[in-house]
Amino acid sequence: MTTKEPDYDKIYEVVHGFYVQQLLLIKEFYEYQYDNFENIDNERINSLYHLLLSIYLTGNALNLLSLNNFLGETYILSRSMLEKIINYLYVISCNESEYRRYLNHTKQKGYRILNRSFTAGTIKAELKWSSFIDLDIYPELKEAVDQFTSEKGKIITRWTSLSIADRLALIEEKGVVKIDVLVLSTLGIYDDASEALHGTLYGSTFHYGFFEGKVPANVTEFAEIHRNRLLFLFFALSRSINTFFTLVSNLCTNEKIEYLSKKSLTNLHNCQKLIDT
Repeated sequence: MTTKEPDYDKIYEVVHGFYVQQLLLIKEFYEYQYDNFENIDNERINSLYHLLLSIYLTGNALNLLSLNNFLGETYILSRSMLEKIINYLYVISCNESEYRRYLNHTKQKGYRILNRSFTAGTIKAELKWSSFIDLDIYPELKEAVDQFTSEKGKIITRWTSLSIADRLALIEEKGVVKIDVLVLSTLGIYDDASEALHGTLYGSTFHYGFFEGKVPANVTEFAEIHRNRLLFLFFALSRSINTFFTLVSNLCTNEKIEYLSKKSLTNLHNCQKLIDT
């Protein structure tokens, strides 16, 4: 008895369609939120509107890159989208101090970019605002600047001291969602995308399949590797959106968000049915 080889081209089409559907739910969420801030009873969700919009825009951009065969660049944006989803879920789950720290990071960043410099070798470049802000007049801004200044007067660049793994662990501690999909997505995306982003030789070549035990022998094998890598990216990010909606809908009493969460789960079930048929 022979086992029929899966039709990976069909599976890819189904999973890509699943991704597009999930992305449109993110779009529907931010469009709804834009017109209905007063109907969302969660301060943190309201304050993260621009991050929500950015998740959609990044997801749409990586889809366009994938359709034009920019696989390495698709990985880079996949990492960005995944980290934005994780940050969103972390910020709506963390304690109040860490939440305020997330907001303060943007406040002090907006102040600091008015006067900045970069030195390499004997060259120093500077961008300076011609005016002046007296921090003593703006206590909230001063608090933010102080929070991101070390005892030695150096800028603290990271908005949180927690790693991705730590942030995921805290999301799990909330007890609302399982983080297995987010952990698997991070494993499959983050390291390779970082290498690609930083311009290493590995990061410039990993997606060709050179490090998978068998060097592609022809165009067909290259195409299969390309398809399978995109298949993983789309499925991982689509499932991450499932987790996103599950947590958001549990932390916010809103019929529209509840509908979007159920629709996201329906999309997953339909995807699984189409793959099985």
